[in-house]
Amino acid sequence: MNKRYRQQQYFITTTVLLQILYLLCCNYGHQGGVTVSNAQTQSPSQGLMKYTTIVTYDQGECSSGQIPTNPPEKIVSFTPEECYRYPTRSILTRWNSPTSVQLQIFNTMTCQGMILTDMTIDTSIAGCQNPFGLPKWFIILFGKPQAPIIGSLPYLYYEKTSLSFFCYPGVDRYYSARTYLMPGRCTFSDYMGIAERGVDGTDTSIQTINDAVNCAGATTTYDYDCPAVINPYRIGLAFKTKPYTRVTGTVTVLSYTAIRVLGLDLGFDQKANAFTTVMLNQLSTSTPYKDGYSFQASTNMTFTSLTAGFSGTISFYVDGFDYVNNIEVAPLTTQPFTIPSYPTMTTITPVTVTTNSITITYGSTGGFVTNGNTYAVSATILPSTTLLFPQCSAITTCQLVGLPPGALVNVSVTVSNSGSSSTQFIMQQLVKPISNLDFAFQTAYSTGNITFSYSDTGYGETNFITSVMDQTTLANTTYNTKNMFQLFAVAPSIPTNYRVNVTALNDGNMLQVIKTFNWLGNILLSNITITDITSISANFWCNIDNLATGNYQIPITSATGSLVSIGISSKGPIKLSLTPNTQYTFSATVIEATTFRKSQTLPFVFSSVSTIQITAVETIQKMNALNQTYLQIRPTIQGGSPTIPTIFQSVSTNFTNGVTFNTSTNSFTAPNLAVPSGPFNLNIRASQLDDQVTSIFTFRIYKFPSVDQINVTSGYESANVSWTSSGGVPGTISYEVTIYNPSSTHPTPVSVCSGVATSCLITKLTSNTPYAVDIIVSSSQFDDYVKTSSIQTLRCISK
Repeated sequence: MNKRYRQQQYFITTTVLLQILYLLCCNYGHQGGVTVSNAQTQSPSQGLMKYTTIVTYDQGECSSGQIPTNPPEKIVSFTPEECYRYPTRSILTRWNSPTSVQLQIFNTMTCQGMILTDMTIDTSIAGCQNPFGLPKWFIILFGKPQAPIIGSLPYLYYEKTSLSFFCYPGVDRYYSARTYLMPGRCTFSDYMGIAERGVDGTDTSIQTINDAVNCAGATTTYDYDCPAVINPYRIGLAFKTKPYTRVTGTVTVLSYTAIRVLGLDLGFDQKANAFTTVMLNQLSTSTPYKDGYSFQASTNMTFTSLTAGFSGTISFYVDGFDYVNNIEVAPLTTQPFTIPSYPTMTTITPVTVTTNSITITYGSTGGFVTNGNTYAVSATILPSTTLLFPQCSAITTCQLVGLPPGALVNVSVTVSNSGSSSTQFIMQQLVKPISNLDFAFQTAYSTGNITFSYSDTGYGETNFITSVMDQTTLANTTYNTKNMFQLFAVAPSIPTNYRVNVTALNDGNMLQVIKTFNWLGNILLSNITITDITSISANFWCNIDNLATGNYQIPITSATGSLVSIGISSKGPIKLSLTPNTQYTFSATVIEATTFRKSQTLPFVFSSVSTIQITAVETIQKMNALNQTYLQIRPTIQGGSPTIPTIFQSVSTNFTNGVTFNTSTNSFTAPNLAVPSGPFNLNIRASQLDDQVTSIFTFRIYKFPSVDQINVTSGYESANVSWTSSGGVPGTISYEVTIYNPSSTHPTPVSVCSGVATSCLITKLTSNTPYAVDIIVSSSQFDDYVKTSSIQTLRCISK
């Protein structure tokens, strides 16, 4: 199995274990490679690997299985599967299992050839062990390498590059072995026993004794800079550690997906091989910037492939463990920062749409506030004409003018900011411009009226310019209106031709129509007469002069302008429908259809009558020469017209022999009736032209009234008369008694009693005088019945 294949298998296995470990205990993923340029480009990454770390303690500072409390005298971390060279030897470590590593020492400097030492070391031992058989104690781990030293205790630090890499600026140092020496200690030399001593150092170099038995040998200086000539140990990047101050650094947002962290200092000026896991923190969630990878820390780091709209902090976790102080190294977390979201169009709203323009408002989100969003507005008229509106780049309301009238327009708005853009479209139909202009003539008395019409709606008001020329006098008059009609004066009685030129202007669009019409003079309306007025109708009559044809109309309108009636080619009668007992103010006009002329409008006032009613019926029961009883019925009306005759009719009856109407007496006669009989019903209809009313009346036939017996008792100057009677209508019978001198040529009856009493005391008479007494019986439905009796007063005897 070659080295690269073993490294690949190791990396795959290690990565899977790390993923599980991260999920279980929130451990860190890592990314090798560092971006230090100002460009928004990230260096290639290296997958996180575990290291074989050997921590050496003095023999008196530990014992088997114990955990030491004093700082170690040396720490070295080897990258597995990398070959590390020494003057005459080379070392290779590899991972065998989760609890063991393999250490091989070769007698060559290339990790090939004879293996001098090949041991398997148990890494599951938590405390000290001594697998090398030396007077030292060792803690051997497979996991995180030693982190840069924390605290004031100085160590000498250097790195050994493997045979796969070289030491020069910019080279990825992830695979270098990392060594920490406590000055003044003779300690483990990695491959040949107790043979290395750290002497001293500065910020830029160290002095050590290497491969000398009991550390008794010459001092060698190693610089911080990579050596011009590679030394046998391939040692470089050497310096002496010291106390430090950590700096979190500042974040600069470079783009929608990139940031730069400047001034990050983990406390050792990034001299040591310091790699960090980068975590992005948003709200309560932390996610690796690149899971399973680690970045070499620097004072100028660029991170790309971030998410637009991110708002939070970035944390740097040192990829290692501080075995000197036996603690995790606290992470550094920046101040909060926000990456703007990409500029995104949110709305395009048409505000005003005309026939040739659109006013839109539009909005967006995202983008860098410092740069500001800019807009590119365009309008495409299908299929391929595009208009640009650069004046709208810095505003959010734009008027798109100069568009073809009535076109279908594809409006596009693109928002841009810092190299990113977003586009939104809407399709907008422009208002159709007016078309098919036309007009019609309507003439009135001494006036012409032009009514305009056109198709489609246009936008806003339409202005009509009308030029009217009298072709007889050549007089030309121009009118301007925004109404849909135009009135103009015409010659009252002189026939002529008028040439009318109409121009319509709407939203920049113009249409024109020219027509000529003939004027014949005014139509004259006169002598309006209203006849045959009833409660529901009347007839209209008039005179008309100067008609050109017999084809005309007479519309009659109310005071509110509603049409009441219309006469067709007739001067009357024109029927008017009315409401009873109402005063009317109507107007009449004559319109001649073929010439468009109108007469003057004349008002007229009249009143309808009240509704006709049969208010009473006078009934008289009589007897004819044949001693047959008949009933005379005379109706009385109220309302209706006093000038229109009333016609009475019987529309239904149950009289035995029917009824007849006598126009001379204006009464009905029901003949040959039995006495007594009834009741009888009679429906009487009263009509005045089209106004009529029908009422039902009920009658009975009674015995004729009579005085059956008269009793008279005479005194000297008085007489008492009593009587009995029969017949008449019950409840309506009354009596009157009159007295007179029967021998007088012109007797004058004097009424002495009246009422319902059947006796009468007559006083103030002259003694020994004859008198005549009439008893008059009155009853409704009958003529008065009179019966006469004689009275002789007593003669007085003288003494």
